[in-house]
Order: sequence, then C-alpha cells, then structure tokens
Amino acid sequence: MAGEFGGQSIPAEPIEVGEDDDSSEEYYDQRQDEDLEEDPDEDSDDEESESGYESSEHNSLQISTKSLSGSILDYPIENGRRYCSSGEGAYFMPNDEAEQIRLSIVHQIHLALLDGGLTKAPIKDDIGRILDIGTGTGEWAIAMAEKYPHAEVVGTDLSAIQPDKVPENVFFEIDDAEQEWTYTQGFDLVHMRNLAGSFESWTKVYEQSFKHLNPGGYLEVLDFQVNQWATEMPDTPAAVFSKALKSASDKSGRPLGVGHIKKSKARQVGFVDVRVGCMALPLGTWPQDPKQNWLGKMWLIGILEGLEAMAMRHLTVQKSWPPEAVRDICGQVKEQLTSSVGELYTPV
Repeated sequence: MAGEFGGQSIPAEPIEVGEDDDSSEEYYDQRQDEDLEEDPDEDSDDEESESGYESSEHNSLQISTKSLSGSILDYPIENGRRYCSSGEGAYFMPNDEAEQIRLSIVHQIHLALLDGGLTKAPIKDDIGRILDIGTGTGEWAIAMAEKYPHAEVVGTDLSAIQPDKVPENVFFEIDDAEQEWTYTQGFDLVHMRNLAGSFESWTKVYEQSFKHLNPGGYLEVLDFQVNQWATEMPDTPAAVFSKALKSASDKSGRPLGVGHIKKSKARQVGFVDVRVGCMALPLGTWPQDPKQNWLGKMWLIGILEGLEAMAMRHLTVQKSWPPEAVRDICGQVKEQLTSSVGELYTPV
C-alpha cells in the first residue's frame, strides 16, 4: 500500500486503510500464548543499482551525527543469520547476502508494479534533494540519482551494505531514522519502502519528515500487507505463521502491518492532500497474463526467501521459539505456497 503526503493526488484510487486486526492468538506446538498485548504503537488510536561510477571521499559511506556509533559495523550472527545489531530494540531483519538478494528481487517487483517507474509522487525533473530512509542495498537511491542527475540523493540505513561505486550525486549514511534528524538542508522527497515493523512510533518519523521537507515536498510510504494469511488461509501453516509473526512484532513494540499508512496519521503532523492507494500483487504462477505471471512468480520467490528472514529473530527473541521450530514452520509454509493454494494477492 502506498501513501503520499504533502502534494497533489496520484493516479491510484484512494482508500482509507484501517489498523490491523489485533487478534493474534498463537497456537504453534499446541501452545497458547498468554502474553498477547494490545497494539503497542503509541499512535495506534489515532483517527482516522558498478559500471561508469566514480568513488570519492565525498560520496563514501558516512556515520552521520546523532546516529549510531561505529560499533554498528560489528554485525552479530544469530541462528545462522547476520544482523545489523543485537540487544533490546534491535532491527528484526538480517542484512546478510541472502537478504540482500531478496531485497534486489523485491526492488524489481516494485519497478514492474510501477511500469518501470521509481515513484508515484508527482515530482519535478529539476528536483533538488531526495532522502531514502531504510535504503537497504541502495538500489532505489542509485536509480533515482541516475534518473535525476542534478539532484542530491541521500540514502540512510542501519547497515552498511550499499555498493562503494555509485553515481557522484548519491550519498549513503548509517543513521537511525527514529533519532533526531540533523540535516541542515531540506528535501523535496522523502521515500520509505517496506519499513513495516521498523519503528516504535511512525508519528515521530512522520513529524521528522514533515520538518525536513521543503515547502511543496512529498513523503512517500510504501509497504506490503503481511497479515492477511490468517483470514485467507485459516487452519493452515501460513495462518499459524502469520499469527505468530504478528504476535511477536506486537510484543516487540514495532508492529508489522500497514496501520501506519493512514490519512489521519499524516494529517495530524501537518501534511495536506494526502492520498492512499493500493495495488494488487499476485502470489504464485497462476495468472495467465505474462506480466502478472512474472510478478506472481517473482513475488513467490521473494516470499519463500523472506519467510525465515522475517521470522527467525522475532520468534526466537520475542516468543522464545527454538530455531528448529522457526525453520519447521517456514518449511511448512513453503510447501503450502508451492502447492495449489488458489488465486492469492498481496495488497501493496
């Protein structure tokens, strides 16, 4: 689901997106959880891409002020996966090679969904500064720098997994978007993609975005809905996985889902002309249309590669599952999704 805050409407049918269903009863291994909590998001009750590039000291990776310390580059290994940090409040997704490959697959999916485009925000060709929060491997930021060579593109992330050789107008920094932003120049576009479960308070991140946008600038937020399996495929491994993952993310204080993409959350910090849209992404090889079939196949690959990535830290840390149990449920879901499960879509 995509939201664009601060500008004119976009060519997508606007819809209101409500909060996720709070029911998250978990029953894997025939255990009943007693520690399910209300949505811990403090805002939940609101109303409504090497060739031809030069590397220089100026555009090399930087640790920004008021960001995390250099120790973040000491990546811990947990249950065979590498993460950006450990301890209370650590980001739940890994940053290892397998995850970087998955991120590249998802980037290609987004390109196809937008017919080769990079954003739906109605930005101008002479756009000045662009900020990509949670840039990951930096593919989107690099593509934007190539498309808008006169713009300055800044990509921030908790992990230094971006390439060294990049266009001269793109800069990567290690930074935590939940801390105070220290930029002295405003941006014309702030972009966030697939960051569900990353923040304790989306309102605070929206406030920072609004504060650091130039007049007439845009905030674009895109995320996948990941909790619908519980209702679409009840009494299946996919439903068990979905409920357990939601329960764990709720307990972490950084709930998964698309509850942050709401008009009211954007409006309450000052955004105007807020639009919320939805695209349907097929899951599986069932579509007859060639493009939809490609999308479904790629998304299935992305899901299969992402199951353990999404679940391992959450379920072992928040729910005390043994790693073998996490791998077991992920294996069951993989088997289910690669068999005939009907015509499934994921809202984007």
